Amino acid sequence: MLQSSASSRLISRSFRYVLLSLLLCVAGSQAAWATTIFGTGTETEFVGDPTNYELGTYFESSVAGQVTALRVYVGPVEAGNPGTIVGNLWNASGNNLESATFSNIVAGWNEVALATPISISANTIYVVSANTNAGSTGLGAYAADSNSGNGFFGSGGFSNPPLTALSGDFGSPGTFPTQSFPTINGGTSYFRDVEFSPVPEPSSLLLAGLGFVGMSFAANRRQSA
Repeated sequence: MLQSSASSRLISRSFRYVLLSLLLCVAGSQAAWATTIFGTGTETEFVGDPTNYELGTYFESSVAGQVTALRVYVGPVEAGNPGTIVGNLWNASGNNLESATFSNIVAGWNEVALATPISISANTIYVVSANTNAGSTGLGAYAADSNSGNGFFGSGGFSNPPLTALSGDFGSPGTFPTQSFPTINGGTSYFRDVEFSPVPEPSSLLLAGLGFVGMSFAANRRQSA
């Protein structure tokens, strides 16, 4: 009876060790989850401009991390135009950090993974952009939202922490976009986006390490019982 009671207490302690360890592991891994600026919503497509552009989003992150993929929203008309869409990542000085070509374009959000993730610094402005594609028909179309000409981003930008989009700009295809319309509240959003993975902070790595140590300790206690 005493042996059974001791075994029960040991099992109870082991269970608590495992539960605490799992919670610590989850807390330590949350910092590495990938996020985007605009999510997966359906956006408005503007149709009728035959000019091809480079459309971009100026953004920053409140924490350091890596851009692992580029994203662009394509409406049904633009998706039906033959041609190539190339995504670009720039620093605020207009230096190209990476480019990638989208394939199998569909209506909706499209994503292309970067061959090598690009590290970005916290609270530093970067730009993600991609060209429009009028195709052989000359029927230009691209996703755009200007908030009825009042500017999409407002005074504080559009945030999905840790990412914040600050403005939307345009230029010639393949070039650094620097022009804005309207010229208030960050202009128009063209729904150019990134997939971003924060770099785990040292405290998060410590929590994860403690979690694994706890799980190992619980396993050893069970084996020795």
